[in-house]
Amino acid sequence: KLNTPFFADDNTPEHQGYIARYDLNGANRKVLVQLAPNEVIADGCIAFDTESIFYLTYYIQGNGEQSPFSLIKTNVTNGSKSIVCELDTDSRHFIVGTYKGMLILKNIINPVTLKPGISSEELRDMINEQIHEVVLVSPTGELQKVCQWHQGERSEMFYKDKMFYWDFAEQAMYQLDLESGISACL
Repeated sequence: KLNTPFFADDNTPEHQGYIARYDLNGANRKVLVQLAPNEVIADGCIAFDTESIFYLTYYIQGNGEQSPFSLIKTNVTNGSKSIVCELDTDSRHFIVGTYKGMLILKNIINPVTLKPGISSEELRDMINEQIHEVVLVSPTGELQKVCQWHQGERSEMFYKDKMFYWDFAEQAMYQLDLESGISACL
């Protein structure tokens, strides 16, 4: 259950967000993480490795400002919570996979900000200027940039420790080696 801090009318636990585990039939709910009243999980980004839950979060301050994004690790057995790393607020961040014990983040470095009176051509140009990047996050929070591209150049997916992408200009499918950053046409 995700928080809606802009609309919450009180801070009671039944109105706070949480992350829970259920059986497939919905029975045996166990709350694994209780969110603070002003805490928001960014874009629903959550990963799990049987011991810990990883999620991107930020806080809405009393003045409406947003805190930096934090990648949080919470142990599901004892509930201990730690910040793996902090990420900037000027980008959008998504947990998209795992690789050799690391998380894979996709960042949109210059996301579109809608403004009143913007034309469809201006919006198209802003979208085409967005830069996407893939970053590996080590267990200690070190960030390693793997690759970067402009919006519309690639369509990517992550599967079994691998990144695959369709290159629109080349009209070809590639597999990217996440360690070396080298692509091979399939």
